[in-house]
Amino acid sequence: MSTSRSNSLHKTNKYSPQMQCGVFEGFPPTETTVRSITLRDVFSQVPSEISLQLLKVDAQGHEWHCIKGAAEQLPHVDNIFVELQDLVSRHKHMVYEGAMNVARVDSRLEKLDFHRQYCEYNHEAHSEMNCLYTRRGQQPMWVTRRPQLHATPDGRTVIANIDEKPHFAGVKYVSHLETTNHL
Repeated sequence: MSTSRSNSLHKTNKYSPQMQCGVFEGFPPTETTVRSITLRDVFSQVPSEISLQLLKVDAQGHEWHCIKGAAEQLPHVDNIFVELQDLVSRHKHMVYEGAMNVARVDSRLEKLDFHRQYCEYNHEAHSEMNCLYTRRGQQPMWVTRRPQLHATPDGRTVIANIDEKPHFAGVKYVSHLETTNHL
């Protein structure tokens, strides 16, 4: 069996479960200099009259920090698709210490006029999922992170018409969230 590794600026929880055929663990810390750009900087390059239909955020436990840093630009975003875990805070199986769960992100995005439409599982056994949040007054859409090369005629992973039932392969939608009553 091969070992998959993931890294984040968050400390990896030593009790986090195995993920994707390997041990989900951070690498030992090393000093590395890299050029980086914030989401706010990316948005500053988009003309203000352009509205973005979809923003996908997967930042290894830093999803909320990315979104919060670009809060001033979010009125130009219709939908946010974000990777989260649905475990109570400080649960021993949270992959990254300090990462926010679905309920905490729900409450923060509500303050920015976004509400959750649905979540799909990435790894059901580990309560890891992607959730779609839509800004009030905007049209939600169907989105999946799963490749759809053979499942849809054109391989689409986004369907803009919410009334068009998707036929995404391998997608399981979450019917019950554990953390919505545990902030």
